[in-house]
Amino acid sequence: MADAPQDIPADLLTRNFELHVICNSHLDREWTENFQFTRMLTVKFLDSLLAIMKQVPEYQFLLDSQTVPLEDYLEIRPENEPVLREYIRGKRLWVGPWYTAADCTCIFGESIVRNLLIGHQMARDFGHVMKVGYTPFGFGQVSQLPQIYAGFGIDVIWFYRGVSEREVPGVCFRWTGADGTEAFCSRANRYNFYFGVVRPLAKGGGVMERDYDYASQQVPVHFCDDRRTLEHATLAATKSADDLSNVRHLVIELLKDNTRYFPGSVISFMNGMDTSMPTMLDDRVVKEAQAVLPDNWRVFHSNLPDFVRAFRDEVERERIDVPMVYGERRDAGAPAPDTTMLGDIILSRPIQKRRNAVAEIGLQRHAEPLATLAWLLGGEYPKAFLLKAWKDLCKCHAHDTIAGAGIDQIEKDLLNRLDQVINISESLLQLSIGDVLKRVDTSDLDGTDIPLVVFNPSARARSEIVHATVDLPDAFGFEELELRDADSGEPVEFAVTRWQAGGERVIRDPHDAPTSFYCAHVDIDFVANDVPPMGYCTFVIRQAPPKGHRKTLLTGPTAMENEHLRVIVAADGTLEVIDKGSGHAYAGLNRFRDRGDTGHAWTSRAPTRDSVVHSSGHALRVCVKHDSPLRAQLKVEQSMRLPASAVANDDHTHTRRSDDLVDLPVTSYITLTRESRSVDIRTVIDNRAKDHMLQVLFPTGCDATVSASDTAFDVVSRGILRSDDDSYAQTLAPTHPCLRFVHVSDGKSGLGVASSGVRGYQVTEDADRAIALTLLRAFEVCMCTVSYRWERRPDQALSQAPGRHEIEYTVIPHAIDWRGLVAQEAERLNVPMLIVQTDRHDGSLPKAMSFLAIEPAVLELSALKKAEDRDTLVVRLYNPTDGSQDARLTLFRDVASARLVTLEEQPVDGGNLEVAGKSVSFNVGPKKIVTLELT
Repeated sequence: MADAPQDIPADLLTRNFELHVICNSHLDREWTENFQFTRMLTVKFLDSLLAIMKQVPEYQFLLDSQTVPLEDYLEIRPENEPVLREYIRGKRLWVGPWYTAADCTCIFGESIVRNLLIGHQMARDFGHVMKVGYTPFGFGQVSQLPQIYAGFGIDVIWFYRGVSEREVPGVCFRWTGADGTEAFCSRANRYNFYFGVVRPLAKGGGVMERDYDYASQQVPVHFCDDRRTLEHATLAATKSADDLSNVRHLVIELLKDNTRYFPGSVISFMNGMDTSMPTMLDDRVVKEAQAVLPDNWRVFHSNLPDFVRAFRDEVERERIDVPMVYGERRDAGAPAPDTTMLGDIILSRPIQKRRNAVAEIGLQRHAEPLATLAWLLGGEYPKAFLLKAWKDLCKCHAHDTIAGAGIDQIEKDLLNRLDQVINISESLLQLSIGDVLKRVDTSDLDGTDIPLVVFNPSARARSEIVHATVDLPDAFGFEELELRDADSGEPVEFAVTRWQAGGERVIRDPHDAPTSFYCAHVDIDFVANDVPPMGYCTFVIRQAPPKGHRKTLLTGPTAMENEHLRVIVAADGTLEVIDKGSGHAYAGLNRFRDRGDTGHAWTSRAPTRDSVVHSSGHALRVCVKHDSPLRAQLKVEQSMRLPASAVANDDHTHTRRSDDLVDLPVTSYITLTRESRSVDIRTVIDNRAKDHMLQVLFPTGCDATVSASDTAFDVVSRGILRSDDDSYAQTLAPTHPCLRFVHVSDGKSGLGVASSGVRGYQVTEDADRAIALTLLRAFEVCMCTVSYRWERRPDQALSQAPGRHEIEYTVIPHAIDWRGLVAQEAERLNVPMLIVQTDRHDGSLPKAMSFLAIEPAVLELSALKKAEDRDTLVVRLYNPTDGSQDARLTLFRDVASARLVTLEEQPVDGGNLEVAGKSVSFNVGPKKIVTLELT
């Protein structure tokens, strides 16, 4: 080779570079196009990839750390499964560790674990799983990701969103997660070689050159009818220049740039981007670079594990000092109006966020645990149905999908998939509860007694006032009723709130035609005290004489009260809640605030000239909706007048809210039960406006400096007050993720707000320290399909969140510490107890029992399931606190053996646990996730 050192800086010429060319593509399953169109591109993509691999033995490819593209491809090309297996087994096609490329900020920790578990199982079945935590797709990183990855034997993580250059100037750093687990990390550019070398050779431009030459004769295809005029054009005859004469110069310039960030001589050259296709040019460029670069510069086809191994070895061998970052990774970078983290996705498309929460809870906390209990009692474990539900759920968690960052068709498809998850879960739940119920002995009840069985899905006992609609058969002749504990015979407090005669109930018999019986539909509230952990208790409805005086929780037309709380609807529609134990009063709760939003899916942005609208001062109507001795409910109706939309100049540099106004009806149902320490609120909104964000505010009045909310396997504390150099200093207010609750306290008083399906909150920096839950965010689809340019899609109407929204949340006053009441109320709201009506029948189980209990109560149950590949029981729990917990798990039957296993369900060295009859004792360290296997 004729060396030309004059074009290479002397300090680079003598270095022995290892330049790992890692061919890859970021395979969004759906984003700017719908899934089926994207799948067609994926099929073409993999067809091309397999053809190249056949011709070039040294060619390797990173399939974006996912396995779902294999399924999507093989549904269309099943004949190519053997060759895929060959290349994966031969470590040329790298797949896993994920099933889908999830964003973890919007989903429960168990969903993250199952995504990785399914990804591992699929990749291993195909021949090999890539053990690198490749996560460039996350919009911020959850605090427990190092521990989660470690549970799968992965201690290297590759990501960039959420860690900024001010924290990590180079590409190498270490990350200590919430529990102390440490990971070696890289935030290297994921398409540097593609945009620095390959694209300039093929298309004549880098990342910024995106102007299409209409004279290039590549046959653009664009439908011009009204229905599809905003759709993208496609090229039917795309061309590539493929002139390699400039390879040397381009590689040298790329290397010069990258040595500013890489600490040594091992450098990743990532060849691929979101929509790139593998071509023979990839191999030609590598071979040409080998020929024209200095002999001491090795440039070669490589893969992520080999690069990581060499990179890490160099850092450790050379004792290169790298920075350490800690906990949740949501640093937005240098103060600026825009961030690279794109963290406001937690607010986008709220309908799908709420539906996803329903699907997650239904599968993880109801269907799968009950199916597991039925299996333990001798039933069949529905593994195939559960796997189908988990896969459909994980498909909804792909980052652009759950983020709501794509076109409307993605939301439609996601909601349909979530419906399938919910349908499978509900069906399994009904069958599994039937398997349990048929074993509960109620044979000693009287012939006209009607048993009600209350199931508790939590691993701790619960006492609540619950609501049921029961069917009283006409043949039994009920005129009045009473409710008793079926075990003790003691009366149970209840209240009938509706009695509707003339009803009928259909009974489905899998062995016969459906039958039915005539009945009265009766609504009752009743006290379900001490329902056993992960168990049930039985109540019985009987004939009874008429009742006497009827009490009420109402103290006036706009007020209600129980032993603990006094709730008053103020003249402006907000709530005042007085904690009677402490005497502390919280005023102005449940106030609605609306502002304009001219941002996009990733970033919320206020208009240049904004107007903020509060619910106070608008028309108001308060009425009693429900009144019983056990439950009272007030209905508060308001109608806010909002600007109809945003208005912008031609280039959108100046924006404002429109002068045209529309009504935004907001109705809140405020519920207080007799023994509750919190106030339940169900708010129904009819959204008729565009380009706006609606929040509900709860002033805490606390002199607090931090807020706390639960995230995946953790409760994270975040600062409220911002300094001038804070990464969010120039934003309106930082929006933080939450899964089930938010808590603010100054150690003297506090307020918690638990919610269902609300994924983002703020805390105001004024004296109110108000918790602001974002109930809906309406925005115009504006996509960066072409990098650094924005494509507006006003035809995508669902991003504006039109129509009806129903959101549930509960306010928990005087909650100084989230560990007790706040966490319990979040569990009650999100994981309701199940009430089932049955009949008198023989059985082997008692009328009340616990299948599984976990102590202490601060430990949270995450999973109860059958092991993946053996007939053992798996229980997963976690400790969200900063203190170590001595734990005990009690099963309903003797435990033969117990051991700790990883999240991948592999045995932990020295993980055998002490067993005493039905109980297992163990320790759970601060912020630790623990998985137990029991036989």
